[in-house]
Amino acid sequence: METIHIATERGNFAAQRLGTQGDWIVCWPAQLNDFHAVRDFARSLARDFRVVVCDPPGVGLNQSLPYTNAINDLVYYAHQVMSKLGISRCHWVGQSGGGVVGAALYGASPERIQTLTLASTPMLSQGRFSLSVAATTLLLSGSRLGRYLLASQGAKEISASQEPERTIVTTYLRKVFERIDPKTFTKMRPLDGSSVRRTFERLRANPPPMLILCGLHDRVVFPRDQRTVAEITQAQFVQLRCGHMTLLVEPEACAHAFRRFVVSQPKFQHLPPALAA
Repeated sequence: METIHIATERGNFAAQRLGTQGDWIVCWPAQLNDFHAVRDFARSLARDFRVVVCDPPGVGLNQSLPYTNAINDLVYYAHQVMSKLGISRCHWVGQSGGGVVGAALYGASPERIQTLTLASTPMLSQGRFSLSVAATTLLLSGSRLGRYLLASQGAKEISASQEPERTIVTTYLRKVFERIDPKTFTKMRPLDGSSVRRTFERLRANPPPMLILCGLHDRVVFPRDQRTVAEITQAQFVQLRCGHMTLLVEPEACAHAFRRFVVSQPKFQHLPPALAA
């Protein structure tokens, strides 16, 4: 694993690179989530692909950058990463809001997206982010103990009730929240709804080959909405027995679904059996 630093007009942006051969995959985690949310998924694919994982601004390697929920800002950073690494086309894999970023990049530069994988991505609605949740986040994020409790509460919202998923998500959130500047929590908002709708309208008009990874117990982006998106865009639809954090909780199942999806595309139909397995 190698850390790449990209100088942009808005500050230095960092990304993690894994793998040395094959097509490029760009992974973009959800808001306020870092590399560790997709680490095992990325490592599984790095045997056959070159994988780049981008922490969103304000998080992880990019915590020195100002947090933003503006899709155009996030697409800007995606362009910078791909230009720096010489990536002309990629398979985009986005968790939650990270999927919207990939869809927006496709709308702006369709030639850059070979396939698009949306993991629990809010394309029809923004999921649950009520005023009570915002108030609780603001109240708890100011102290270390508060962020510890916020992680526990967040895990209840985004994971299925059964173990070990609840423990996996809680442990992850406690670690990532510990590393985030408390001021970033106060700025967190869903991606702009009107921008998301415009992104989806452009996507549905001429979609790329798409895979949708959906958690059966997702209470943030409802499975019925994800299935509707799959039907509209004629995407492959894979439902997993988990909550919202599909790539974190079911990395091997997601990697297997991704491989099967990619090798079903015309370019990959004659690849060696090892990649198609």
